[in-house]
Amino acid sequence: GSKTEQVEKAVARFTGPFSISDLERACAGISRVLIKNVLSDMNRKSAIVLIGKGRGAKWTNKGDRKG
Repeated sequence: GSKTEQVEKAVARFTGPFSISDLERACAGISRVLIKNVLSDMNRKSAIVLIGKGRGAKWTNKGDRKG
């Protein structure tokens, strides 16, 4: 749906690591649950990478990963 596309486009705009909270601010009106689902799907497709775990976890676009 269009909300999924909105989240995907917001992810693409980040040039460095970002958190779910960053995405929530960029995608006003979209639930955290949907954002997490889109991130999980993008991770399965290897479009993004999860860095860390828990509260401090960040995501990054595959091409932005350093090291």
